[in-house]
Parts: sequence; structure tokens; C-alpha cells
Amino acid sequence: MQDALISLYTTWPRVARGNNIDAYASRVLVHKFIDEKRRPWRRQHPTETVPERSDPQAHEAFEVVDRRDGPLAAALVTLPVQQRAVLVLRYVDDLAVDEIARVLDLPTGTVKSRLSRGIDALRTQLETSGYSDALTASHAPSPGTEGPS
Repeated sequence: MQDALISLYTTWPRVARGNNIDAYASRVLVHKFIDEKRRPWRRQHPTETVPERSDPQAHEAFEVVDRRDGPLAAALVTLPVQQRAVLVLRYVDDLAVDEIARVLDLPTGTVKSRLSRGIDALRTQLETSGYSDALTASHAPSPGTEGPS
């Protein structure tokens, strides 16, 4: 994330003159993520202890989120980076197939294929883990649709 912000900051005068700053920022973020996954030797190494104190109620809130989203997050990690990027852009960032294709510089057919295969892989992973209700048709529109109405 910080690398993306640095990249945006250094090119900001040129970016600010453009028409779609959000799309550019999203594209930079996605590409920095993919670059980071390709270069494991550049990853930051976390420390054993957290330097600051956390909110006492935060622990409970994180547990609730982990219980609810943990199976899906675990299933997402098993996917290839390209499929994961397409799924996150589609269902987290709520981008249309055409926008994802533009951001990742891919043909729309490739985006649709990765969406379809990614959803199938997620569904299979969740069903084998015993979480068949976690990913239903009501939560995941088909790859060719433009999203929730």
C-alpha cells in the first residue's frame, strides 16, 4: 500500500490532470500488489511484537470478523494471484468486467474466464472445508453481469 502511495505521490502533478484519478490509483495499487507477490525477497518482515497498544474491545471485534470472513479469506489465499486480483476487484472494489480488464490490461474474455474459474475454485474450497453456505449465488453475481442493481 505504501509503495502505491509513493508512486502516486511522485506522479501526482501528471495524474491530477487526468480524467479518472480513482481508476489510475486502483491500477497502481493492483500492480504494486502483483509486483510484491512476484518478488518475495522484497517483502517486509513483520516483528514479533506490536509496538503500540490496541483497543481492548478490538480483539472481540476482530474475532467476530475472523469467524465470519475467515473461511473465505483462507480459500482466497489458495487461488493464484491473477484469479485473486480479478475476484477482489470484482467483488470488493465492485468494478465491472470492462473496468477490471482496463485496470489489469487484460482482454475482457480473460477477466470473465478468471472470474468464473476463481468462483468455482472458491466454491469447491469452501465446500470441502464445510462452509458451503459461505459463497452462494446471491453473494456472487455471474461474471458477465455488471454488479448489484
